[in-house]
Amino acid sequence: FRELGDRWGQLQAIEWLGAAAAAAGDSAEAERLHRDALRMAEDLGLWPQAADALSWLGRSALRSGDLVQARELLERAMRLAAEQSYQPGQVFAELGLAQTARRQGKLDAAETHVRNVLHTSERAGSEPSEPDVAVTASLSELGFIAEQRGEPAVARSWHLRCLTVAQKLGDPQAVAQALTGLAGAQALGGQPDLAARLLGAADAAWRPAGTHLLSSDSPDVTRITAVTRHAVGETAFVAEFQNGRGLRPDQASSLLADVITFALG
Repeated sequence: FRELGDRWGQLQAIEWLGAAAAAAGDSAEAERLHRDALRMAEDLGLWPQAADALSWLGRSALRSGDLVQARELLERAMRLAAEQSYQPGQVFAELGLAQTARRQGKLDAAETHVRNVLHTSERAGSEPSEPDVAVTASLSELGFIAEQRGEPAVARSWHLRCLTVAQKLGDPQAVAQALTGLAGAQALGGQPDLAARLLGAADAAWRPAGTHLLSSDSPDVTRITAVTRHAVGETAFVAEFQNGRGLRPDQASSLLADVITFALG
């Protein structure tokens, strides 16, 4: 695209490269690319792309723990997307705002943002049972919100719905997120041994995509792992975690059966 002098094409490529860098855990490269994308989009007057770049930068700030900057960038992204009637950009930004609010402990605000996203998806003709990235992320967030409110049964229900959609979507990251959420629900609900196994399964779910579920990169994994490890002890945790990592995809149904049996029992 550079050889052709096609700046629009460069912008599209930069956005995907930035997303790939973020998925690979290279936060510095992802931020550099998305800042380049923002400058280029502003120069070209491509405001929907500028909104997306702001959202990506907001998510980068969220991952680094700078929640104030994350909220500022995501609010700018949401306003800009709304001004352009760019609904996907609004959804992308509002999901980031939900995650930021939850990290700040503002659970009611986080839930409001998530339900707005689900409402937008319903108006667009998408149902929670259909494969949809925004819906999957929303279901996951509702599960984590319930867990942090101390409601294991509610959290478990949301994460099971998330897992169903994630499996249809074929997204290993979303599957791992759902399994992590289920681990949190089980730990909170008094079954930390199964929680440790689910954490192992979540870690293994990322492997086909070549990514790594690093505790330092995920406050949810850090929180749930700490609670689970404390409840079962280090030796038992390592054993159950490894059992979970050894599960093949066709064994996931038996693991879910354990979860559902416990929920019903």
